[in-house]
Amino acid sequence: IAADPLIWYNNSSVRDRIYFIRLIDVRQRLLPAEELLKDSPDRYISIREAYLQNRLFLIYDGFPPVDDDFYDDFDDPDDFEDYYDESEEETGESEETEESAD
Repeated sequence: IAADPLIWYNNSSVRDRIYFIRLIDVRQRLLPAEELLKDSPDRYISIREAYLQNRLFLIYDGFPPVDDDFYDDFDDPDDFEDYYDESEEETGESEETEESAD
């Protein structure tokens, strides 16, 4: 608060108006976050997770440690290699069929 230059401004009428304009500006910048909270299934959990994520970001100066448990929920990419191989083979077969028809 002491770093705010309006603290040292003696004309309270002007100072109060500037504070009010700042308040309106902050409210306007927070409107998208309010829409996000309306769409979330559980408001409390959304706010809590956002707070904790921001806190970790501030504690580690923008480079929080990677949570290895997060990636356990995803499938192993090696499981999809067979799927991609089969898709490429099917695509190759269909291209050969189209070429022979011409």
